[in-house]
Amino acid sequence: TYGQLGDGNTTTWGTHSNTPVTVLNLTNVDLISSGYFYSFALLADNTVKGWGSNTSGQLGDGTTTNRTTPVSNTSLTNVDNLSSLLHSCALFDNDTVDCWGSNTNSASYSEGDNTVTNVNDVQAGWAHSCALINGGTIKCWGYQGSWGTLGNGSLTQSTAPVSVSGISNATQITAG
Repeated sequence: TYGQLGDGNTTTWGTHSNTPVTVLNLTNVDLISSGYFYSFALLADNTVKGWGSNTSGQLGDGTTTNRTTPVSNTSLTNVDNLSSLLHSCALFDNDTVDCWGSNTNSASYSEGDNTVTNVNDVQAGWAHSCALINGGTIKCWGYQGSWGTLGNGSLTQSTAPVSVSGISNATQITAG
């Protein structure tokens, strides 16, 4: 419906492709990150292309235009890792993070606000994000709900990154 297959086509709601289709205009791909009706490719030159739904600006191209084929994102260079769900986050080669897209319940934030540095990995969850800090600690921000997704012993959402309690030697993270 939103072009999330990346083959230049859209279909009506409920119509699917039951066989793989080739995503157009992609070569030298190192990583794919798929969100809710959209996807990114991290290319070997550390640049990014995105396609699919862009209704919340989650492709980060400065528009809310859905894309049926991959488009380059000129603001995303020197990217080491990507994660996406309802919003998107990029980890840059200087160990900083930017997030963009759906900001429901403060799930994403701009790098200028409460900057997280010395980051080894970043993961975008449903309405929160988490960063693995070099050395093994974890910081999360966004929505808690009644689930405690920020891991700090509180049920209060936070636009500022908060430390996850009791973890000091993590080597990997994920957010759901």
